[in-house]
Order: sequence, then structure tokens, then C-alpha cells
Amino acid sequence: MSKQHSFILATIGMILAFGLLPGAGAAQYVTVDVEINSEQRAALVKGTFSGERKNLTFLKEAIGSPDLGLRISEVSASGRSGQPLELRRFNSTEYVSEANIGSFSYRIDLSPSANARSAAHVSWLNAEMGLLMLDDLLPVPSAGGTRDAKIRLRTPSGWTLLGLEQAGADVPFTVRDVLRTVLVLHRDIRLQTGQPDVAILGKWHFSDAEVGSMAVGILDEYGRLFGGLPSERPRVIVLPVPQPNVPAGTWEAETRGSTVVLLSADTAFKSQSLQRLHEQLRHELFHLWLPNGVNLTGRYDWFYEGFALYQSLKTAVELNQIRFDDFLDTLSRAHDIDRGTSERRSLIQASEDRWSGAETQMYARGMVVAFLSDVAILAGSKRKESIETLFRRLYSAHKFPASPADANTAVLAEFAKFPATARIVSEYIRGDAPINWDDELLAAGIENRPGTSRTSLRIKEKLNGSQKALLDKLGYNSWRKLTRK
Repeated sequence: MSKQHSFILATIGMILAFGLLPGAGAAQYVTVDVEINSEQRAALVKGTFSGERKNLTFLKEAIGSPDLGLRISEVSASGRSGQPLELRRFNSTEYVSEANIGSFSYRIDLSPSANARSAAHVSWLNAEMGLLMLDDLLPVPSAGGTRDAKIRLRTPSGWTLLGLEQAGADVPFTVRDVLRTVLVLHRDIRLQTGQPDVAILGKWHFSDAEVGSMAVGILDEYGRLFGGLPSERPRVIVLPVPQPNVPAGTWEAETRGSTVVLLSADTAFKSQSLQRLHEQLRHELFHLWLPNGVNLTGRYDWFYEGFALYQSLKTAVELNQIRFDDFLDTLSRAHDIDRGTSERRSLIQASEDRWSGAETQMYARGMVVAFLSDVAILAGSKRKESIETLFRRLYSAHKFPASPADANTAVLAEFAKFPATARIVSEYIRGDAPINWDDELLAAGIENRPGTSRTSLRIKEKLNGSQKALLDKLGYNSWRKLTRK
């Protein structure tokens, strides 16, 4: 295969992976022209709605950005006949007209937020690159309607849009779902094609090849867990955080659709940098299956975040990235966070309150409850099944194109298939009881070190055969298996 042919196929692959189709003719809720101004760190958006709409609504908030409406200015609209419309502003993100809006325009400030937490979650632009999250760049789609959009993106001279390098400048393209689409503007990004595609910008202690190899290994591990790879080809994007002077090791990540975005301030040493990268990839690549690969609705962050955190930890042990002692230490710290919470919530309620003070508790309690669930399922099935069985069944039952279903109902229905988890569901997932894990720790041959005020888990000195076998399923002997390989 010629190099030119190979490059064209690679480009087409990136286009399909991003859900971008040049000139596609499917119905869209909006058609927009977006002009990027890199000097002003802003975008001018002009567009039309395909149906009847009297409201111009924007995304209100995201992680690290509590009021995205403050970035929007110079908002105007015209009717179907071109007459100017008066817009009433109800809040920073809601504009309403008495007549249907034919066309609209506004300016959006894309300067990176001072809060580095926003780096992977909202659109921003600096002198070298830009991250465009279409859900905050474009008007919000109508509830229950199509989320496709037709876009013409006018980029500054010398900039390109990742995935559309061969489409030519200012060529309109269709986005299949603005809520699941991430675009990257860049001057000089490095692209590796494969399973997954990997795009990297900036200098790091790790090599581009190490990122690709690491991602492939984790994808393969999760592919075995879930019974197959995601339906869309994944891609991983690694960028430096846009905020200046952030502490070394700062990072943020988000997975949208089939795209994993990692932003980081590199650590001081290569070993730390690789460890942090592996940690980020383990957690985010899990999301390609849960929640992004299933058609479940409603707030169940407790499951796809807290349980993902636990599975990421368990996978790190299985891949010999961390010691089993590190596994126990992380669970100990999570237990102390939940125990020290002044206003304890059920996991379901913690999901509802995630953005109003319950995020840390949701992650910590979710991780501990995932561990308890894993031990209970292993013990109850005589180690024939585990929490991974539950993940696999949930994904198989609800992966696209399955019909939409309520997430908490679906997840708890899977838990109900494991009678050993009944107390866990009642007291910790549905209920807000303090965690009592004595039975599960005993089953796994784990104990808390005596004489310590904080939780400090360790393996018991004397173990019976059942405890040894369960510890093996948790990964206690993984290092021996990898050494033998």
C-alpha cells in the first residue's frame, strides 16, 4: 500500500471516528458558520434552526465552569423574513423571542478558564491549539429532538481540524451528535492510527509509541472484560493543559462518545509521568463501554464513576502497574473519606448531588461499595462470577442500538441477580448507612491493622483455602502470573 493511500485511509478513519461527515445530508437541528479568531481567543457563530424555535439556549455549566453564559455576548436574532427580533434574556444562558427565530448570531469568549478543572470539559482556545466541545459552543438542541448539526468551521491560517485535514478549508460537515463530539484545532499534532487512534500535542516524558502501546493494552483488557471492543473505533487525544503555571502532575480528562481527551501538566520524572498516564487511561477508556456504549438514561454517576474507579484500580493490579498493597491503601483512604463525611448520602442520592458538594463522597463511597460488591459476588458464586460479570451483562443488555432504559433501574436489576449483594444495595446504594465491611473483609482474608485511628488494610497472616482463592481473583497473585509469562 502506498504511503499516500495509507494516509487517505487513516484520515477517513479519523473522520468516521469523530462522527464527522463532510456534506452529509441527514436532518440537523441547526446549521452554523463558526469563525475562529485565535488572536482574540473567540468564535463568532452564525446560524439557522431547521425547525420552529423561539428560544436560544446555551449550556449553563460544566466541571470547573459554573456559569458558561458569561462567555456569550453580542447575541442577536432575526425572524423568518429577516426582520430583527427582540430577545428577552431570562438568565445568562436563555434568550427568548415572541416569534420564531430564523437566524441568530453571537460571540463566545474561548479564553481558557482560570480554573484548570475546566480544561477537559469546556471549549477553549490559545495560541497553539483549541478544544471545541460542541455542546457549549452551539445552542442546546431541543429535548427529544435530533442532535445532529451542520457546521462550517473557518480556521485561522495555518490551523487544521483534527480528522478533516483532507476535506479542505471551510468545507461544511455534519456532526452526528453535538453532545458526544469533540473537535481539536491545532498547528502541529502528531497522529498515530490504529485501535485506538492516538493524537498527541506537546513534549512529554513519555513517547508517542508508549501512549499507543499503553492504550492498546488497556483496551484489550477491557475488551476481554466486556466481551468485545466498542462499536466505534476509539481515539485518545493527549494535550497540555492550557492554563499557565499549574502544578506539575495536574490533569483533567473526559470521554465523549468514542473520544478520550487527556490534558495534563507533565510530572517531574518519566516514571511518574507513565504511571499517571496509565491511571488516566484506565479510568477513561472504561467509559467507552460504560456509560458511553449503553443506551441508559438518568443519573447513575455512582456506578459508572465510582465502580469504574474500582475496576481501574483492580486492572492496575492485574497489569502489574501497582502492588496489591497499593490497592488496599487506596481502598483504606476511600473508606476514611466516606466515614468522615458529615452528611452521608446513599450512592443514588450522591449522584443527584454530585455538583453540589457530593462528588468526592460519590467517588470514595462508590469505590468501596464496588469492592464490597465484588467480594460478595465472588464469595456467593464460589468465585465463578465477579463484579466484571455484572459489567458484562449490563453492557450486553443495553449496548447501542438497544432501546433507552432508566439507568438505575437497569443497574439494580443486574444486582438483583446476585443475592449476596442484597444488603449492599439496601444499605449503601439505596441507603446511607455507615459502611460495615467486616464480613466482606473476612471473606477476602483482609483485616484492618489494630491500633490505628485511620483505616489501614492488610492481608491476614493466616489464610484458609477459600480466602486464598478469593484474594487470587482480586489480583493478589497477579505479579506472579505476569512474571511467569
